[in-house]
Amino acid sequence: MADARRASDDFVDETRPIAFRGVVRTIGEWADSLGVSPKEIFDRIFKFGWTRTRALTEGGLHSRKAARYTHEGRCLTISEWARELGTNSKVLNRRLRRWKDPAKVFATAPVPRARMRKPRLRVPGA
Repeated sequence: MADARRASDDFVDETRPIAFRGVVRTIGEWADSLGVSPKEIFDRIFKFGWTRTRALTEGGLHSRKAARYTHEGRCLTISEWARELGTNSKVLNRRLRRWKDPAKVFATAPVPRARMRKPRLRVPGA
C-alpha cells in the first residue's frame, strides 16, 4: 500500500495547463521559467494549497539557478568558466570573493599547483 501511495505522490502531470496573469503554460513550462522542478510547482498548488500567485512567484529552497558572469562577450556559470579555463570552480569562487572583479578573475590564467612528492625512504646499505 505504501509503495502504491508513494508512486502516486511522485506522479506529476507536467502537461497540465495553469493560467497566471493572463499567460497559460504547462506546469513543466512554468517550472523551466522559474528554475524549479515541476513537482515543486505541482505540490505547491495541489498538495499544499498555495495560491497560484504564491506558487509561481516564490523561489524554491534548493532551486537557485547558477549565477552567470559575462567576460569578453561570453556569459557562463562558474562551472562552465572553470571548464573553459582548465581549473576547478573552487578556485574561481575564491578569486571572486577576494578580487570582486569578474573581468580580473576570468582573465587571469589558473596557476597549477605543484604536486607534493612522497619522501623516498632510503634503506641503509641497499
